[in-house]
Amino acid sequence: GPVPAWISSVGVVSGVLLAIPVVLLGLNLYSGGFFRCNGQPTVRVASVASMAFWVGGLLTAVTSLRCAQRILHFTQFASAVQNLLLLGFVVLGLLSALYWMLPKLIGFAWCRSPLAMIHLGLSVVGLILIVGANLVGGWRQGQHLDLPASMINASNLELVVWLRVASLGWLAFLAAQGAF
Repeated sequence: GPVPAWISSVGVVSGVLLAIPVVLLGLNLYSGGFFRCNGQPTVRVASVASMAFWVGGLLTAVTSLRCAQRILHFTQFASAVQNLLLLGFVVLGLLSALYWMLPKLIGFAWCRSPLAMIHLGLSVVGLILIVGANLVGGWRQGQHLDLPASMINASNLELVVWLRVASLGWLAFLAAQGAF
């Protein structure tokens, strides 16, 4: 092909090396007491966002391995990792910044309200449903990719069940943003 064969090996090695800074960041956050929230919604949302980054980074490193790529490439598993990083890390990280900034800007301390806890709870439930359903559905989908064409329809019907569970997660995440 147009690309030398060793380039894919460099990609695998760099994907595995990604696990080193992710693990070190997780250890640093854990040992520094970042996950002890003390009842503050800002810190709780930020800790969920950092955990999503940590798990997403580890899943990215695992899926860069050739044995995992053979099963998980072109499945819903990749969508699960993308949703975890986008919704879990980026969106919740930005919402954590809003939880910190908005009370200072408008002069109204609403962060300790029950709506903040409902927002965080529904966001976490929605994120778990979205990512969990896509992870399991993608794994099952990848196991069925080597089956004959007559069995693919049964695999697709099984995937629809996991996509419906993920849709429930999207609804929970949407309801959470309404509580914000």
